[in-house]
Amino acid sequence: MSITHSGTATTTRNILDGGTVNGGSQSATVTGANPTVQITVTSSPTGSVVPRLDPSTGIVTVPPTTPNGVYTISYQVCTTATPTSCVSRTTTIIVGDVTPTIVITPDSFVVSSTSTRTTPSVFDNDRIVDANGNTHSVTSSTVTISTQTVTTNASGNTVTPTINPDGTITIPEGLRPGNYTITYQLCTTTTPTTCANGTVTFTVVPTQPTVIVNPDSFVVTGTGTRTTPSVFDNDHILHPNGSTTAVNSNTVTISTQSVTTNANGNTVTPTINPDGTITIPEGLRPGNYTITYQLCTTASPSTCTTGEVNFEVPDNEVPDAHTITATTFINTPVEIKVTDKPATHVNVITPPANGIATNNGDGTITYEPNNGFVGTDEFEYTLCTAGGCSTATVRITVTADLIIYNGVSLNGSALNNHFHIGGIEAYPNNTVRIYNRWGAEVFSAEGYDNLTKVFNGRSNARATMDAGDHLPQGTYYYIIEYYDAANERHKEVGWLYLKK
Repeated sequence: MSITHSGTATTTRNILDGGTVNGGSQSATVTGANPTVQITVTSSPTGSVVPRLDPSTGIVTVPPTTPNGVYTISYQVCTTATPTSCVSRTTTIIVGDVTPTIVITPDSFVVSSTSTRTTPSVFDNDRIVDANGNTHSVTSSTVTISTQTVTTNASGNTVTPTINPDGTITIPEGLRPGNYTITYQLCTTTTPTTCANGTVTFTVVPTQPTVIVNPDSFVVTGTGTRTTPSVFDNDHILHPNGSTTAVNSNTVTISTQSVTTNANGNTVTPTINPDGTITIPEGLRPGNYTITYQLCTTASPSTCTTGEVNFEVPDNEVPDAHTITATTFINTPVEIKVTDKPATHVNVITPPANGIATNNGDGTITYEPNNGFVGTDEFEYTLCTAGGCSTATVRITVTADLIIYNGVSLNGSALNNHFHIGGIEAYPNNTVRIYNRWGAEVFSAEGYDNLTKVFNGRSNARATMDAGDHLPQGTYYYIIEYYDAANERHKEVGWLYLKK
C-alpha cells in the first residue's frame, strides 16, 4: 500500500480495506466481538511527528505537520482462526507538497501589418492539472504570464509585440513583416506556485508583397576572381495571404548601399550581382568585409528591404614574424606593434620572465615590466593566417636611465611640443631647471612629469621676464636633478633647442 499526504489536514487510511479471510468468505477485521485477524507492527518510523499504524484498528494516521519525506511501516496480519496463517506487508507513506501542473500547447498565428491588432489568447489551448488529476482552465485568475524572449527575422523594427495578462498578444502598428517567436512563462496563482515555459509563433504578413531578408556570412576560399553563393538563398517574399515565393533576379532587384572593411591597401572592390552572388576580384586584400544592400520587388507597387552580408577574405600567405626590439623605462608599460594585417592572428606563446605580455587583439602586444625590474626581457609570439604560422621574439630593454629629447618645436603640431624627459615619471622626486644663453633661469619645476609640469617654451621665472611669456627661439641649457628609490642623487646637464 502507498499513501500520499500533503496540505494541512490529517490523512488516514485503513490497511484492511478490501481485505478478506477464509477464502474470501469473511472480511478482515480487528474490531468487534469476533475479529478475524490481528495486526502486529514489526517496524515503524522514529520521531514524535511521524505516520503511525494502530494495530487495534488497522488505521495509518499521518499528522498534518509531518515533515516532508518517505516513511515505511512494516506489519504482519494473522488470522484468529486455527490453524493460523500470516502475511507480512509494508506501507509506504510519501509526505510532500502536491502542486498542480500547467500543460502548455504551442500556439501560432498569422496577422496582417495594418493597424494595432490583438491575437487570440495563448491560454485557450492550455490547462492546469491538479493533484487529483482534474483539469482546469488557464485564465488570468489562475496564472500570471511574463515574457522571456522575443526573436524575429524581421529587420528595422522600432516597436515590439507585447504579451498581455490575459494571454493575448498586442501587435503594434508598424511591426515589420516577418516571423516572430515569443517565449513566455506561466505561473500558478496558488501557493505553492508552479511554473512552465511556453512558446508562441506568429507571422506578420504585409499589405504588399515584402522581401524578408536574412543575414548572410561567407568565408571566401581559393585564389583569383571568385564568386560567393547568392544572398537570395535564405530570403523569401512574404505575401499578404501569408504565402511565400522565392527570391531571384526575376522577383527582385538588388543594389549595393555600402561596402566597409578593415583591410588596408585595396585597389579593387567586391561587387554584388543581379543574381545575389558577390564577385570577389583577384587582388582583394585579406580582411573582413560588410556589404549592405537593398532588395526591391519587381511587382508594382514595389517594396524594398535592406540586408547585410559579411564575408572574410583570409590571408593565404604565411606571415613573416621577425625579431622586434623595444625600449621602455622602469615600471612603464610599452605597446609593441607586431603586425598591421587585420586577418593575421597574434598569440604570445612564451611569456616574458620579468613582466606580462598582453595581446591587445589589434596587432599590438603590451609589455609591462615587473615592478622595479631593470634589464633585458623577451617573449615569443606567433603570427598565423590560413596559410600557416611563423614565430619570432620580442626583446625589450627596461632602463632606469633618462632619455632626454632636446628638440622642442612650437609650430602648432602635436609633435615635440614640449621638453620631453623619457623615464622621469619613475623619479617623481626631481627638479628641472632651464637657463638661457646668458645663464638666467627661465624655467623651474619640481616633480616634472611630462604632463602637467612641463616646459613648453613659456617662462615661469619672474626674475628674467613675466611668467607665462613665450621665450624666443634659440638654444637653452638644462639641469635635471633626481633621486632614485635608494634616495641617491643623480644629475643630468645638457642643451635643448627651442624652435618656433
